[in-house]
Amino acid sequence: MQIKMGSDPVFKDRIVVANQTPARKYMLLLTSSAIVIGIISAILYFVPIMSMWDTPDETASTNITTDTKSSFTKPSQTVMPPLKPVEVAKQPANFVEKPPATEHASGMPIAPTKPVDNKSATTTTEPPKASTETTVAESSPTDNKPVETSTTTPVATPTPPPVPSDPIADLVNKAQKQIERTRLTTPEGDNAFETYQALEKISPTEAEKVREQIISRYLEQSKRAVERGRITVSGGAYEMYRKLGEIAPDHKETQGLMDAMLNALQKRASVQMQKGDLLSPEANNAYATYQEIITIYPSSEMAKVLLQDLLKALVSKGDQQVIQRKYLTPEGDNAYASYSKVLEISPKNKKAEEGIKNIVKQYQIHATTKQKQGDYKASLSYIDAGLQLNPTDKTLLELRKKAEAKLKR
Repeated sequence: MQIKMGSDPVFKDRIVVANQTPARKYMLLLTSSAIVIGIISAILYFVPIMSMWDTPDETASTNITTDTKSSFTKPSQTVMPPLKPVEVAKQPANFVEKPPATEHASGMPIAPTKPVDNKSATTTTEPPKASTETTVAESSPTDNKPVETSTTTPVATPTPPPVPSDPIADLVNKAQKQIERTRLTTPEGDNAFETYQALEKISPTEAEKVREQIISRYLEQSKRAVERGRITVSGGAYEMYRKLGEIAPDHKETQGLMDAMLNALQKRASVQMQKGDLLSPEANNAYATYQEIITIYPSSEMAKVLLQDLLKALVSKGDQQVIQRKYLTPEGDNAYASYSKVLEISPKNKKAEEGIKNIVKQYQIHATTKQKQGDYKASLSYIDAGLQLNPTDKTLLELRKKAEAKLKR
């Protein structure tokens, strides 16, 4: 094959193949033209898609593609602001999610929405996939509107109403606590008896049970007080007896408590009389016991008998002290003190009056004896002691004049 250089000024450097026919020349020309047209078409197709990567919405991409086809120039790129992370709202515990509405208010169907991925919300959105169609369809006006979804307001679970309290049970429990703390009738405003009175208005049966418990507690405490000899002292058995009289005057145990107190006092008085503890020691003698008896039971026959026995014992004691010549001394243990106590208890007691007269008479005898012995000074001491008991005694006054006259000489 012979290769010749072409003489065409445009294609002067082309290689000319020998023996080429006109048909081959036209075929080669058409093939080259098709290749050039394909390259240009590819450039026109891919340039708009590349610009769509930087376009935020589909409408802008369509406009850019259309402009690109017409002008063969790449539009200016716009920078989309970074998206903020989607905050997922916390739902209440009792919130029930309902399926989204499948139909728009206008009657058009709504495509089901997919759950939002929180991770993808913080990253840059991927560019839309390129469409193989060269024609751009006009979007419907309703496609750009936000999809309306139905939301349900969480409904709070109603709190059940409080269970109403039982006033009877409340008062019974309150009374039980007050009894356990020994708040039976005091202090005012917080004691079991006042609670019993309030309970009696709405439930007499339960109130009676509370009253029996109060009575039982008072009886228990009063019995212990009697055993310890605490009868009339503060907080003693008699004070509890009086409280029982206010709460349950007709209760059988109330009278039994009185009998127990009287028996305890009688035994104590008997022991004191036998020991001779008639007036002393203080607060623990027969006379103090007698006072306790008349305090709790003034009309007690036992108290009357005890008093008579006490008076006889005091007179007898005074007579014995006269024999021992304990007329005015020692203090607290002399005949005059014994007789005076009898008259204090029984002002018209004749034996006590006679006992004091006997003491005066003894002073007369001793004063006369001393004058006969010539001891007028000693005689005056007996006379003065006797006049303390009876300042108007004529015998002692005469003996005094005689002794003073003798001493002046």
